[in-house]
Amino acid sequence: METHGHPACPVTAKAQEYARDTVQKAFVDSVIEDRTGNYPKFEFSELQLGKVLGKGGFGTVSEIRAFVMNGKKVQVNTRKGFSDDLEETEYYDPSNTNSSSDATKAQQDARTFIAQHCLRNNSDARYAIKMLSPEVVKDKGMFVQGMMDMALETRFMCDMEHPNIVKIRAMAQCDPFHAEYFLVMDRLYDTLERRIQKVWLPKHKRQKSFLGKAILDRKGEKKDALFEERIVYAFDLAAAINYLHQRKILYRDLKPENIGYVIYICFILFLLAALSQFRFLILSVTLLLRHP
Repeated sequence: METHGHPACPVTAKAQEYARDTVQKAFVDSVIEDRTGNYPKFEFSELQLGKVLGKGGFGTVSEIRAFVMNGKKVQVNTRKGFSDDLEETEYYDPSNTNSSSDATKAQQDARTFIAQHCLRNNSDARYAIKMLSPEVVKDKGMFVQGMMDMALETRFMCDMEHPNIVKIRAMAQCDPFHAEYFLVMDRLYDTLERRIQKVWLPKHKRQKSFLGKAILDRKGEKKDALFEERIVYAFDLAAAINYLHQRKILYRDLKPENIGYVIYICFILFLLAALSQFRFLILSVTLLLRHP
């Protein structure tokens, strides 16, 4: 297991307050509601991380291998027959609880459920953690910008509710303006760029060859199946983008290398510009394209 951690916060309380105020002002009169209080929360010390999966301009993504709660490692449930297409972590709605004690219990139940199902049946990680990279935290200017980016992404993703848009599963107990803030999301296992180059293109070449036409796919069934697979992804993508446009959110930087796959599910990662009172906010978001 790789080690993960951050140095002490390098910016002043004034700088953190500036970042917090900037984000709050960005959402004045916005239709994007603040639902961050509805999601399960974890301390960074409760996570046992695996390998680093990738790095972006500000953040590092690592897989989650286990959770430690109340000083003990949580036993993972990987029993046979349990679905790998788990939709377990819908955020709980405080309005459905009758008291603060009910809300606390709902939070704890959600935390336990995530911890018990952090691995799939084949022991692959189900979740990944996204947080600011150590080198970003060390740089005062980058850290302030990184804090704002994480806060914006959290706010937007928590208010996205669509079957083709990936959900945030949980987040850090601390607020986004802290060095150890993180988001828990689904773990990516492949990219569309690789799928095109390593899967679809070789299949296409085989089907076009003399051997493919004459022997391997005489009736064209494999060719049709490949076409249908790509069409399904295109329809799912269109549905997700249509939802975002209805929310007055515009997509940016849509390209194959920013599109990823998670077990039996395809989803797309790109930058968005969100329109709120004619102010554009840059953040990252993940669309989910369901494989049939």
